Amino acid sequence: MNEKNVLSDLVILEMANNHMGDVEHGHAIIRAFADVCRGYPFKFALKFQYRDLDTFIHPAYRNDFSFKYIKRFQETRLDRSQFARLRETARECRFLLACTPFDEVSVDRVVEEGFDILKVASCSACDWPLLEKVVRCDLPVVFSTAGASADDVAKMFMFFKHRQKEFAMMHCIGEYPAAPANAALNQLDYLRENFPGTLLGYSGHEDPANTTCAMLAVAKGARVFERHVGLPTGKHAVNAYSSNPQQFKTWLDAILKAREMCGGFSGPRVPGRKELADLHGLRRACYLRRDMKAGEQLRVEDLALALPNLEGHLTACDLSKYSKMTLTKDLKAGAPVLKSDVSIVNFQKEISEHLQRILTMLEDNRIHLPHMLNFEFSHHYGLSRFREYGASIINCINREYCKKIVIIFPGQRHPMHYHKQKEETFQVLYGKFILDLGDGEREYSPGDIIVVERNRPHAFRSETGAIFEEVSTTHVPNDSFYDDPAIMNNKDRKTMMSFWANDYPREFNRHKDDQNR
Repeated sequence: MNEKNVLSDLVILEMANNHMGDVEHGHAIIRAFADVCRGYPFKFALKFQYRDLDTFIHPAYRNDFSFKYIKRFQETRLDRSQFARLRETARECRFLLACTPFDEVSVDRVVEEGFDILKVASCSACDWPLLEKVVRCDLPVVFSTAGASADDVAKMFMFFKHRQKEFAMMHCIGEYPAAPANAALNQLDYLRENFPGTLLGYSGHEDPANTTCAMLAVAKGARVFERHVGLPTGKHAVNAYSSNPQQFKTWLDAILKAREMCGGFSGPRVPGRKELADLHGLRRACYLRRDMKAGEQLRVEDLALALPNLEGHLTACDLSKYSKMTLTKDLKAGAPVLKSDVSIVNFQKEISEHLQRILTMLEDNRIHLPHMLNFEFSHHYGLSRFREYGASIINCINREYCKKIVIIFPGQRHPMHYHKQKEETFQVLYGKFILDLGDGEREYSPGDIIVVERNRPHAFRSETGAIFEEVSTTHVPNDSFYDDPAIMNNKDRKTMMSFWANDYPREFNRHKDDQNR
C-alpha cells in the first residue's frame, strides 16, 4: 500500500475466527459490513488472522481440545484457497486488507498475498523472533499493547521507530469481553505524553452496545479504531465482544459524534491478572527441536515455538538477543522448556549503559554521524567482559568501499586477528590509539593514518579511550580470523542494534524516570 498515512483515520474490522470455518458465512460477514461502511469518512480494513496450525500447535497436542484455543483454532480452520476466496470478496467490497500473523510462516503469507496492513497482536508483543520477521516487511504495522508493561511498550516503540517503520500503537484490554470499569482509557494519555507524535489507536473488546469507550478514546487522541465483527444467523451466534452490523453502525456514529464534539498524565496502566492469564495462553511456547544437555546454551534455532502454553512455560516473549539462556537439566527433543529449566542472564541494562557512554564520547568530541545508526557491539569473550575485551562499531556504509567508526573504551582491547579479503585504513579521531601489527605496539594520536593490509595480524587497545575511522574495501561477513580459538568458537560474540542516535538518550532517560516513579 503506497498511500501516505494509510493508518490515520483507519477503522479495522476484525473478523478473526468469526467465519466459524464456514467460507460462505465469511462472505456474508464481509458483504453485510461493507454495506454498513458505505458513506463514512474513514478508511476501512477487513482483518484476518493467520496461524500456520501445523507448526503453531505442537504435534503432541494437535487434537487435544482440552486447551480452548487449540479447540477454537482447529474447529474454525480454513485452507489457503478458502482464505483466497474471502480476500477476493473483501477486495470486491473495496476493503483494505489487514492481517495478524502469529508465526513467521504466516508473515511470509501476508507479504505474498498482497495485504495492505500488518497487525501485531497483544499476545505477540515482545515475541522478538516474530517481530524481527515482521519488521523486514515493507508494510505499515499496527501493534496492540494489552497486557504490556511500560517497559515492553517502550521497547516496541523504539524497535519500530528505529527501523523507520510506519506504525500505529493501539491501546486495548485483553479481556473478552472487557468490563467498562477496566477500560483504562487514561492509558492513551500516557502513550500520547511519553511517545509524542505517535499515531494512537483503540481496539475495543467491550460489550457491543457500549459506545462510550470509543467516544472517550476519540477525546484522548485515538485515530485508529478496531472492532471485532460477526453476523448472527440461525446456524452461527455472535460472541459477547463482537458487533453485529447494526451495533457496528451505531459505534461508527458515536465515533463521528465524538470527533465533532472534540475540537492529565496518569501513569502507565497495570494489567489485571485475568487479562495477563488470557494473553499468556495465546503466546507461543518453547519446545526443543533436539536433545540437549544441562549447561548447553539455548538459542532460538534450538526451539519450536508453538501452542499450547503450559504452566510455567518459557515463551517466545522471553527470548531476546540481550539474554543468554542456559539449560539447567537434560531435555529430550519435543520436550516443553519451562522457565525452571533454564538460567537466564539479561544484558540489556549493560548494553544501554555502554550505549549512553559511547554517545557521550561522540558528542563530547563533536563527531557528527547520521541520525540512523547501525551499531555493533563486538564482545569477544562475552558481554560480561566487554569493558576488558571488545569494541563498539558504527557501520556507516558498505558498498565497494566501507566506512566504520570504531570506539574503544579506556582499558579496552581488541584481540589479535587478521582479514583475508578486507584491506583497512585507520585514521585516529580522538584519544591515544595503541596498535600492534604483529611486530610490537606503537601509539598513535589524532590525525595519524595507518594502513592494515590483507592477512596482516593486528590488535589494538587504548588507555585513554579512542575513536578512529576505518575505511576499507567491502566488508565481508566471517572475514575476521582470531588467534584465540575460543573467540572463533564463540557464536554470540556480536550484538547488533539499529536506532536513531538523537532520540535514544531522551527516550531512554525518560523511560528510566518512569520506572523510578
